[in-house]
Amino acid sequence: MFPAFGAEKQAVIARMHQQLAVLPREVPQIPVVPQENLAHILERAQGMLAMSADGSELSRRLQLLRDTVRALPTDEYLRRMTHYQQAMANDLLGRLHALRAVSNPEPPSLADLPGGLTTRFVGKTGKHVQKIYAKVNIWDNEGMEQFVREVRSVDPDVTGNPIQIFEASRHMKASYQWAAWATCLVLAPVLFLHFRRFTPSLLAIVPLACGLAQMLGLMGALDIALNPANMIVLPFLFGMGLDNGMHVMHDYEARRGRYRGMSQATGLTVLVNSLTTMVGFAALMLATHKGLQSLGRVLVIGMSCCLISTLLLPNLLVIYDRWNRRRGRLPDDADTEADDYEDETSRDAIPGRGGPPSDLSGESQGPAEPISSRCAA
Repeated sequence: MFPAFGAEKQAVIARMHQQLAVLPREVPQIPVVPQENLAHILERAQGMLAMSADGSELSRRLQLLRDTVRALPTDEYLRRMTHYQQAMANDLLGRLHALRAVSNPEPPSLADLPGGLTTRFVGKTGKHVQKIYAKVNIWDNEGMEQFVREVRSVDPDVTGNPIQIFEASRHMKASYQWAAWATCLVLAPVLFLHFRRFTPSLLAIVPLACGLAQMLGLMGALDIALNPANMIVLPFLFGMGLDNGMHVMHDYEARRGRYRGMSQATGLTVLVNSLTTMVGFAALMLATHKGLQSLGRVLVIGMSCCLISTLLLPNLLVIYDRWNRRRGRLPDDADTEADDYEDETSRDAIPGRGGPPSDLSGESQGPAEPISSRCAA
């Protein structure tokens, strides 16, 4: 309808504006077509539609309209037609007035736009904002790092949502990594002060270290990436995953005789402690927020891996116990005693089941037998 070039378009709009300038303010009274004339016009239109292949339905409706027009009394026909014509004319006149209002031949300027819109794209100095969109996903760290580096090579002060997301993610990642290292630096001295030896402290960390390695491997296999939402699991797992190793090491230190594996009480403690923790964090997987879902999923995977890795520690302790005996750190006759600390305690508490008799006050009436301590080893 309009020419392709601006000057020709402007001339067409100017002519339209000139013609629309003489529009009346109100619709004049429009004469009504006589009833018979309208019926004749509808009959002619019906005949034209009857010759077309797909005009049967419309022809049927025109026939109904003809019958309705002929059946109306003259006064009712005039009233309805007058109301219909005036309503249609008023609607058309309103649209023409709206067209005249926007048919200004002068080209638009920034002053014609709302201030709330122009301030978003035009600065106080008159410079226009330039928006650059990244081809890569803004959550792809490698792609965003390249995008930010290339954009900042042109303008070091560039800003925007992708830049903010990239910088926030980078700072959050650095903070979580620092928190993980800080947790390690705190836990290592605490373990050493507790066990007072390097080897037991190192063995207590085995389930945690193996569990973290398994967790990262499973995350790679399941295509679950570490992101700012789930990276906080690292400090959590350092604290919660270490409990299993501590329980097993305490069981090992408390046992007498040759070590043949984890006791039933310790195994049940480790299992219940891990399962309750996993169930608690598994509730996050039901959240609608994707970040909370990812956090719960990674925590459940991490705790499951730490629980499975705990089964490795008793086997290592069996080897460690044999190695200590070969080097003479534990007596060879220790295997003649009870296998675990709980059974030995129960025998001492029941008269006639081993150990010296005791009176009602609970004091021993004979010298206690020497106990081989693994802590001293």
